[in-house]
Amino acid sequence: LGIFAMQESANVVPGRENEIKVEVVNRSQGNDRIGLRIQGIPAHWIVAQSGFVTIPAGETVELSAVIKPPLDPAIPTGRQRALLHLVSQQHPDADVSTTMNLVVTPFFTFNASLDPRQLRLPGTVTVSVQNTGTSSGTFSVIPRDSQDALEFSGETGDRKSVV
Repeated sequence: LGIFAMQESANVVPGRENEIKVEVVNRSQGNDRIGLRIQGIPAHWIVAQSGFVTIPAGETVELSAVIKPPLDPAIPTGRQRALLHLVSQQHPDADVSTTMNLVVTPFFTFNASLDPRQLRLPGTVTVSVQNTGTSSGTFSVIPRDSQDALEFSGETGDRKSVV
């Protein structure tokens, strides 16, 4: 048996399904049933993978897996090395694997809140912006009143970086 990653490195976007593919060749004289197992990344990132498939002697098949890292600021970004390992029913002791670099891309998400949500005039509100992603971003807070009845003072429209 032989396993070959279809690409040496793959960008993996958190919160999205990312498919990785391998080619498997059966170099033996008999048919085999094989499966793909992925190691080196958290198991909950793997949302789907090929089950066991039959591969005739001398033939090549394609197997795939879907990886979906969560939108979590604690996940590691950058290069993650994954081990793609074949499981053979005919040759259970065979150690056939390859590595693949999964590059987890940084992502940008945020939460914003207003405190208090209702107030008596004149009054002051605080806008809080919290970065819930893995990369920094720039925000611009611009207050608006749809009825043009309010006057705003203080910092408006200023760009603030949030790390």
